[in-house]
Amino acid sequence: LEPRTFVVTIVAGTIASLVAAIGPAVGAGRVPPVAAMNDAVLEKVGSVRGRLIGGVVLAAVGAGAIAAVIAGADAVLLGLGVVCMFAAVLLLGPVMAKPVARFIGAPVQTVRGVTGAMARGNVQRNPRRTARTAAPVLIGVALVTGAAVFAASIKEQIKQTFGDTFVGDYVVNSTRGGGVSLPPEFVDELNELPEVGVAAGIGFAALATPDDKSVVGWPIDPVAAEVLLELEFVQGRMSDLTPDGVLVSEQFAKSEELALGSSFEVRIDGEVVGLTVQGIYIPGDIAPARLYHRELLRDTSFQVTSGFVVLTAADGVSDA
Repeated sequence: LEPRTFVVTIVAGTIASLVAAIGPAVGAGRVPPVAAMNDAVLEKVGSVRGRLIGGVVLAAVGAGAIAAVIAGADAVLLGLGVVCMFAAVLLLGPVMAKPVARFIGAPVQTVRGVTGAMARGNVQRNPRRTARTAAPVLIGVALVTGAAVFAASIKEQIKQTFGDTFVGDYVVNSTRGGGVSLPPEFVDELNELPEVGVAAGIGFAALATPDDKSVVGWPIDPVAAEVLLELEFVQGRMSDLTPDGVLVSEQFAKSEELALGSSFEVRIDGEVVGLTVQGIYIPGDIAPARLYHRELLRDTSFQVTSGFVVLTAADGVSDA
């Protein structure tokens, strides 16, 4: 994770905690000192019973939703489970505050004597006020934890999705940013290094059909791509691709009524070029609907550049 992620998370959690604490702080400041020391119960039994029932129900629903997600249910239920558990804790706060304060405050009373006894008694005296005071901490911790978990989950999901398609050992990216910045000569130089097993550049070719329909795809070296791209082929294979051919996804083939050996036309520099469908594959989450041979665009106005390069290390080469 980037340092900015931690900074934003901490700042957001701190601000949310401070905002959430304003209400309880103002309310506590309006309580007269004598009233604050009064042992009178400020909550009715009915309200406590209602909180207890509502909190238990919400906790049960939340736990069930989380358990369902763990068992393989839709991840949308995870959000419902977290919200229900959060609401359950807020509802049960006043109910739990007194016994929890009694338990936690016992060692404090033993160590601090009269001062500890007064502090322990004050916390137990008004459970609702104690719960309201602790709620901002709960909100702050939940926000910080949730943001950190969300960022880590997104990072892991991207890593997993990327790894399902590319099976290389390393990824080389341009420090200049942008989607197209690494020239094919750079990829060729990598392939000439003895430390590199095979390298393939991944970029985009913004081609179009004769009727101006966009058919963007990846221009690839099929020899390197067969090693580095993990694609399931329904018909044909990666190495079948030649400069006058194209590999298409199963969905694109169905939508365009294409089959193995069908003709597929694109326009390059104003001229219509006929390509032969040489393979049909299942693209997964990253791969586009079309794969072109990079030699198709050689000596044309299209720049066959790459946003990143995937490569494998040669046998016997370690990370060091």
